[in-house]
Amino acid sequence: YECVCVAGTTGARCEVNVDECASSPCRHGKCVDGVGDYECECFAGYEGTHCQDDINECLRYTPCEHGRCDDRRASYYCFCELGWGGQNCSVVLEGCRGEPCRNNGTCLPWLVNENDHRFNCSCAPGYYGTTCEKITTMSLEKSSYAEVNTSREEGYDISFRFKTTLDSGLLAMGRGFTYFFLELSRGRLNLHSSLLNKWEGVFIGSNLNDSNWQKVFVTINSSHVVLAANEEQTIYPISQNEAFNASVTSFASTRLGTAGSSYATLTHGPNFFIGCFQDVVVNGQWVLPEDSNATAVESRTERSGSEEEDPGSGSEDGERVAQAVLRGVLAACPRTPQCEPNPCLSGGVCKDHWTSFQCTCPRPHLGDRCQYKVQDLPLLKKTAFGQFYFGDTEFNSRSRPADYTAATFGQESARPRSVVTVQVSEAARRAVLAALDISMFIRTRKPTGQIFYLGSLPK
Repeated sequence: YECVCVAGTTGARCEVNVDECASSPCRHGKCVDGVGDYECECFAGYEGTHCQDDINECLRYTPCEHGRCDDRRASYYCFCELGWGGQNCSVVLEGCRGEPCRNNGTCLPWLVNENDHRFNCSCAPGYYGTTCEKITTMSLEKSSYAEVNTSREEGYDISFRFKTTLDSGLLAMGRGFTYFFLELSRGRLNLHSSLLNKWEGVFIGSNLNDSNWQKVFVTINSSHVVLAANEEQTIYPISQNEAFNASVTSFASTRLGTAGSSYATLTHGPNFFIGCFQDVVVNGQWVLPEDSNATAVESRTERSGSEEEDPGSGSEDGERVAQAVLRGVLAACPRTPQCEPNPCLSGGVCKDHWTSFQCTCPRPHLGDRCQYKVQDLPLLKKTAFGQFYFGDTEFNSRSRPADYTAATFGQESARPRSVVTVQVSEAARRAVLAALDISMFIRTRKPTGQIFYLGSLPK
């Protein structure tokens, strides 16, 4: 006999069922073999005889009520309009009702599980906390400082904003196995450290003492130092003899402001700072001008795990407030511009020194406000700085009024030669070692000649 097999079977006695699924006909689904046939059971999001068609849930269901729909594999995502939330953008967000964010903070509402309304505050510069309730701005004077314990196994970073009108000052210093100093030097940012192979350190920025807020960031790792001022950034390698030990890039203590007399020889300029700091974060710890004796605590804010913000824009999970030692630090930044209006008279140029001013006077004016004219001064005042001699004649406060008119030296090659000698006391001599400012006008037709001599009297 002979067996004529029906479709889907084979063999001498048609005992074998042909597996139509062997060719994997179902592209996105499970194949179910039948007799002479098969059926595709499609995975979620697919359809068609061979599960070849991706279902566009956005077109089929139009699920997003107040938002834009993005089709995804077997799913969709709704990008909601402002003020709406939920899987289908169908829930009015209520987390910011009552305006919980203080001090001009921006409230961002969000939703958990379709009915749990929450918010996050994006704080304005100078504030921090769940509702931006904490002040981060602090004012420092000459003897002021803020010090925090910033120990970490390796690596270091600090960021802050500052403003001042002084062209030089000590912003921050770190101490540990090694050290670093971050200074303002003639309006530029200067970082120098024992980790670097040059004493002068790294410079960046310019005119950073213009009384506006300046943003600073420093990070130190096992191979490089990164220094940033506003939009500028520089990267510098650390010394090879230090790089082998990563622990040297961690600093047990960080101090803002004055460093004290013991560090005076290590700073390039003044070892103090006069001005204001804001949004100081050291190794992830916020340095606040208040509650300095409190134990370091975590400041938590309920927030969406997908949101990203700048370090200074409000609390995040895991951020901490550092335990700080503050001396002479004032919360806030009260200040009166010293040169507005210009206090200098007679066309003098005013220099703002943050809490005081200095006038640079045009000739022949002088005084702290350029209020005096040289020719109008009263009698000479005898001071510790010495007595004046014109030639071989001595003048002091009892001899004659001040006469600052022009004088002629060496008239017709007269002998002895004309000379003005100023003898100074020991106190004045020590002052000259610290600062000396001498200016004069001269007019001559002679190509050579001695104009000025500073030193000891000839014996």
